[in-house]
Amino acid sequence: MFKRTVVIVFALCSMLFLQNRAYAQVATLGPAFTGGLNTEIAAAVAANLARRGVVVGAAALAATMSGLSTAAEVATAAGAGIMAVGTSPVWGSVALGVGALAAVGGVAWGTYKLLQNNASSGTTPDGQPMPASITLQVQTSSGSGSSGGGVYYVLPSCTSSCPQGLSLLPNSLPYYSGWSLDKPAISSAVLAGSSGADLANQEAAALARWLCGISTIYQGCSPSIVFAGTSASVEPLPYTLTVSYNVYSGGASSLPVASTYTMPSSATKNPAYVNPNLTGTLTTIAPNITSGMLPMPLPVPLVAAMANQLWQDASAAPGYAGIPYSATAPISAADIAASPVQATFNDLVNATPAQVGASTIPFSTTGTYSTSAGSTTSSGGTTIDDMCVNNPNSVACSTLGSAPSAPTLPASSVQVPMTPWSVGPSSGTCPADKTVNVFGQQLSFSFSPVCKFAQGVQPIVLVLCALAAALIVVAGI
Repeated sequence: MFKRTVVIVFALCSMLFLQNRAYAQVATLGPAFTGGLNTEIAAAVAANLARRGVVVGAAALAATMSGLSTAAEVATAAGAGIMAVGTSPVWGSVALGVGALAAVGGVAWGTYKLLQNNASSGTTPDGQPMPASITLQVQTSSGSGSSGGGVYYVLPSCTSSCPQGLSLLPNSLPYYSGWSLDKPAISSAVLAGSSGADLANQEAAALARWLCGISTIYQGCSPSIVFAGTSASVEPLPYTLTVSYNVYSGGASSLPVASTYTMPSSATKNPAYVNPNLTGTLTTIAPNITSGMLPMPLPVPLVAAMANQLWQDASAAPGYAGIPYSATAPISAADIAASPVQATFNDLVNATPAQVGASTIPFSTTGTYSTSAGSTTSSGGTTIDDMCVNNPNSVACSTLGSAPSAPTLPASSVQVPMTPWSVGPSSGTCPADKTVNVFGQQLSFSFSPVCKFAQGVQPIVLVLCALAAALIVVAGI
């Protein structure tokens, strides 16, 4: 747990934070090596072998990890143009290169969903769809609405005496203002806008409607807005609403008196606001990635899809000497759960698969990697002993004994005499007819039908007798 804490603290300390329109801390991406996904995938492979009862030697396990390394390097190249921090590929490059993100249909990430968009043609080196871009898509919304138009909403936080018949304040509008002078019947309703200026215009129009609606002596209401500061593009700025109008105190035929009504106001940030969808590269979607999104656990189906495809690619590579991938017993959620490290989205979009200056991507079941630049060693290694420390009851770690010597089997000798046995002549003839005298009449009985029947079944009788004799001989051996 201490080692895991050190790794996470190191990754989080490497982030810089700035403020964006979402009013949340936006993470400044910078490639760092933590080894989180390296460990989770390696441990999942080891757990899969143990679950299947595959006894693995140190050399075979090391060859398997080496194959995963090569497969990850190839996959990284396929997705590096889309998922990279500067010129440094991240683990997201591998996820795109092996088609894992597309295979799981995207993954939920906070209020967004991270999706892979494939090119219309072309495939990666392992035959997966060629990635073209990624999308960070808003997947939740507390309402729907458009800017402008003086549309009123109710706040999601309202619990009692809430306005009826109004939609919830949508998370697609960043500002709202909590007053409704022109709608006294729906107090506690709010206006919402796509910008501070948009909201101010709506408020000014509402103020003008309210003022000219008080009495017929107020006519010609014309609103205007004065923003504090030097630019209305800086969000959100306080502003002053002014309505110019004419007062006809003596009726419509009287001379008007020019007047003004002034009211200060300001926009309130919508706490549920979510930036709109962004499509492109990792750099394109980075403004919507907040610091709170990076520590979120990486979904297990995505990690399993990455591990399975990497292992499958490694097994299909020429010269692979590791344990073959099993399509009938792929890496499962239980295998992923056996890892001592749980990877996060920070590992996917903000961590390189290898340390700076490393020539290969390391895989270890222990996850105790060094984070010094240029180092390619890990204190865990890739031996079977490491897996057995974490899984002492695994079948793969069982101590094998020696089979006992077979006992001497008893022998016996039996003499079976085979002498002919006479059962009558082999050339028999049918008996002569029998003649009897009954009340002075001669009756004759012929044996010919019986003889013909006996001749017909003779082959069958001989075969049955031969089988019976064979059974007697076999039973005596």
